[in-house]
Amino acid sequence: MASLDYNITLGLESISKLCELLGNPQDAFRSIHIAGTNGKGSTGAYIESILIENGITVGRYTSPAVRSIFETITVNRTPITLDDYNTCKDRVIKVSKRLESIGVREPSAFELETAIAFEYLSTRCDVAIIEVGMGGRLDATNVLHNKILSVITSISLDHTQYLGDTLTSIATEKCGIIQSGVPTVTIMQHHDVLDTIYDVCKRKGSNLSVADRSNVLNVALDGNYILHFDYLAYKDLQSQMLGDFQIDNAILSIVACETLNVPKECIVRGISKAVWKYRFEIVRRDRPLIVLDGCHNADASLRLRKTLDDYFNNMSICYIMGIFKDKDYKTIVKNLCDRADVVYTISTDGIRSLSAENLAKVVRSYNDNVTPCYSIEQSIKLARSSNTDVILVFGSLSTLSQFDEF
Repeated sequence: MASLDYNITLGLESISKLCELLGNPQDAFRSIHIAGTNGKGSTGAYIESILIENGITVGRYTSPAVRSIFETITVNRTPITLDDYNTCKDRVIKVSKRLESIGVREPSAFELETAIAFEYLSTRCDVAIIEVGMGGRLDATNVLHNKILSVITSISLDHTQYLGDTLTSIATEKCGIIQSGVPTVTIMQHHDVLDTIYDVCKRKGSNLSVADRSNVLNVALDGNYILHFDYLAYKDLQSQMLGDFQIDNAILSIVACETLNVPKECIVRGISKAVWKYRFEIVRRDRPLIVLDGCHNADASLRLRKTLDDYFNNMSICYIMGIFKDKDYKTIVKNLCDRADVVYTISTDGIRSLSAENLAKVVRSYNDNVTPCYSIEQSIKLARSSNTDVILVFGSLSTLSQFDEF
């Protein structure tokens, strides 16, 4: 299968016209639209699990692809097949060639993938959870006209070259998914973000509900690494998805599904059955414990640090880390690297690559016990010989997939 050439292109004219020529497949299903900086995938996984428990056939479109493009388009967690993908892709590409003749820009790779997802999901699901690629207002996914809910997850500084360099400007872009008459849910967060969400919802006539972390009590991790907590009337909720940040994502999904009038028992079961790769995912439970986490921005690094301090306070930790150069890697290193007993750095791939050597130079300001590795295999070998209690692999999602067999 030929790969698509990815470049970031913001704007709705091309995707809108493409969808129109396809017969607007995105309007064949009811949609839940999710925007935010952190937690989109995990919140979507919780909502998906809850709706499945309620007997609903749930489609889902996520980004970016980590292991395979097929994992980004699913129905009840089952990925699109190669044959179905190629059938939808052929139709979308064929129709897209008509755009130039009517004076519309050629669709970007992400726009084509989004149209393929819409085309596939249009005949296969009752509700589709659609995750914004970047931003919201001008993102290719923002052509949904049969929306039943808008979800805004945690917002922090990221993609500032495209979305602005303040929380207010970024929140304004994310709030572009909010529609008149369609309810919106979000999580309690920075006042600049909340003020923006409140203002947009008021202006557009969208009823806003806010999940409040202060209503969470009795947080505990049991010996089988199951997360337990209470939230308002929900007692002893249990989650396989771990990390301090997952509590926020879980309660946001609860408020979302309550807004959709999902029964409480389905919410409880859905929370307990939800899974999502590379979000503080424990892939080995004996010593050393091995954890994979897609921490790739400053806010996520603070939440990861809190989780490490809560879960592994008296345990020795080895890091393997690789981060793209366009991320705030210096802040990520500052927030995390003094906690590790040993750090191994790896290079990320492509034009956004940050070399293991350059990352190690930054780490040395906070931790002298750092070694740059020339390969994934070397980092694994050295980590295994570190004799630590925990090995944490974190950073770029595209890198984490190479550790699946760790």
